[in-house]
Amino acid sequence: MRGKTIICLLTALLLAVLPPLSLAEAQLDLSQYSIVHLGDRKLVYQGPGKDYYRDGSAGVGADTNTRVYGYSDGWMLIGYVYSTDNFRVGWVETPQSGLEWVSEAEIGELSFDWRVRPVADDCAMTFDPVFVSVRSLDLNKGDPITVLCYVPKKWAYVEAVIKGKPARGFIYADMVSDSPLAADVKPLSAGSGKAKSVMKNMTNKVMEGNYAVFSGPGEGYSRAQSEPFARFGTRVTVHGAEGNWVLISFSEGGMKHFGYLPLRLLPNVRSVKDMTIDRAACAAAEDVALRDAPQTNAAFTARVPAGTELVFLCWSDKYKEWALVEYVNGNEKARGFVQASQLDF
Repeated sequence: MRGKTIICLLTALLLAVLPPLSLAEAQLDLSQYSIVHLGDRKLVYQGPGKDYYRDGSAGVGADTNTRVYGYSDGWMLIGYVYSTDNFRVGWVETPQSGLEWVSEAEIGELSFDWRVRPVADDCAMTFDPVFVSVRSLDLNKGDPITVLCYVPKKWAYVEAVIKGKPARGFIYADMVSDSPLAADVKPLSAGSGKAKSVMKNMTNKVMEGNYAVFSGPGEGYSRAQSEPFARFGTRVTVHGAEGNWVLISFSEGGMKHFGYLPLRLLPNVRSVKDMTIDRAACAAAEDVALRDAPQTNAAFTARVPAGTELVFLCWSDKYKEWALVEYVNGNEKARGFVQASQLDF
């Protein structure tokens, strides 16, 4: 309905208690939307980008009553009826004009968490949690998925891979395992020894999904301020493994990033050689910011005051100008790079 924002409640279908928020804090409330006409036919993808899977000729017509749920990176999450008893939730590029009556303040920017989890049992991902009419992907127990958020009453909005492309859809929330895909590696403790280990480049891989990158080998570690992602199609360099996690580096938005992913997320890899690390005791010689790459303009993973005890892990290269270190303060854990001149051994 042009010129007017309509806020509706799908009370009978969607109101209930959310699943536990330990896996993901973000929520997607499909009971709130604006109804619009998009002005011309739009192609519908299963994610906010043309790299995402598109089902056949999926598209929404110019005069179709379209529900707009929110915005993300120049794309809109929408829902629409496309045939008898068939409903699709998908993504279209945000029109440059014609939606003046739908403001981002009214609908809002969508927020997602990124937590990789195994599927608890065989199940199906669907294009929508409204009619639940079309299965988009069959998942097997143990398959990795990325949990983005939860939807009342019983759904999880997740990302997986369909025919080699990332795709988002819905599965029952109880099909999400409550265990991380890979167990956290215990924090390193400071030890004696010389700071001599140097990071190596072991292999290169092209990512087959979109995954959040953590500063250390486990979801308990912080993420960089810029919250980098190893996205579908990104070429990453693998530097080595620690337990079930691997250290990778890649470029995103013109910046270099280092971080950790579960080993299982690397395509066509069964094992990676362990990193050589020193675990040497050191301290911050001054107030420093731990960076997510050995560059002064890189995003920081943590800020630590002078005198803070740190654990040296390895040098970024043979020139030994930057060191990868670990910082632990109670429940706060972070890894990052600091310049050699900022460390006392």
